[in-house]
Amino acid sequence: MKLTGKGVTPTILEGLREIERRAKRSALRGLRGKVRLELDLEGTRR
Repeated sequence: MKLTGKGVTPTILEGLREIERRAKRSALRGLRGKVRLELDLEGTRR
């Protein structure tokens, strides 16, 4: 609560959102090297 300057409920909600964000990033890191991605750089730059 000291860091956010908010009450108990908003602080807990923000903490839960941060836990969710970290879990998603971790899941994406787990896919590293397993997903084949081919991009057409010229096509994406247009």
